[in-house]
Amino acid sequence: MGEPSFFFTDPPCGMTSVSELECIYQSESGPSMLFRTAREGKFRVLKALKEEHRADPFYQGLLRKEFEIGWELDHPGICKTLDFREVEGLGPCIEMEWVDGCTLEELYAHGPIDKTLEQQLFSEICDALSYIHRKQVYHRDLKPENILVTHKGSHIKLIDFGLSDSDTHATHKESAGTVVYAAPEVLRGEPADARSDIFSLGRILFEVSDRYTGIALKCMDRKREKRYASAEEVKAALLRHGRGRWFWWILAATALLASVLAGGYFFARGGKAEEAAAPLQAGQKPEPGQADQAESIDDLFEEVSNQIIEAQKR
Repeated sequence: MGEPSFFFTDPPCGMTSVSELECIYQSESGPSMLFRTAREGKFRVLKALKEEHRADPFYQGLLRKEFEIGWELDHPGICKTLDFREVEGLGPCIEMEWVDGCTLEELYAHGPIDKTLEQQLFSEICDALSYIHRKQVYHRDLKPENILVTHKGSHIKLIDFGLSDSDTHATHKESAGTVVYAAPEVLRGEPADARSDIFSLGRILFEVSDRYTGIALKCMDRKREKRYASAEEVKAALLRHGRGRWFWWILAATALLASVLAGGYFFARGGKAEEAAAPLQAGQKPEPGQADQAESIDDLFEEVSNQIIEAQKR
């Protein structure tokens, strides 16, 4: 009681500038490198160009475009873009938040994951895609390596908007992405849209999981107009699928129970079903609450029946 709380060891010094850089990633075929550093007491990531590309106006423009797109995005499922500045020894850099986690590719490398977690992760991916699509931004390089999963809480963060495009930008509109995950229209050189990202999402889902094959195949339809029209639709399909067969059996049982109650209300009182209409036919006032209960049961039965019919249509 009353004992002071503090660090068990002395806090480290010299971690408030970019003088200490740790290279954490270097693209084999691309132009970029990633460094972890510390600034103002927080870990940050710096995205820089490889030395051979730093003076190239094309790659400088691409880096600038990535910053401008990222700067406009503010969503819990997207890695935050914080600044664009010159760093000694690196040239122009994008400063981003540090995400303590692993890629989706690394997560699945250890084997299949829990169904509940899987549904959560892909629902969050859909949420992030829905957000950027509402901002008229298209990722264009969605793949497991560009989706981080946090170690704490297991939440997703979309990263690497280096090949992304938006309706407001006039430069770097050429087709781009990773061939394995790119939609057919993108490979043909046609402009990407939200459904191009949905194709990539379906390709990821098909690759890492065997639980949502039907949803993945619809996402990957070669004709973009036959795919899900939005990431919200994909998420809805994932949630419906997650309910499983037991959900619909419960609905059916509820409808049956409602039907029995509607017809058997008077049997519980020693009467007959036909007697239910007698007070009304004779112009007599029904018992208190009797009409309300009958109406509520009928409403429940109709509602559940409609849900089952709609579910069967899907």
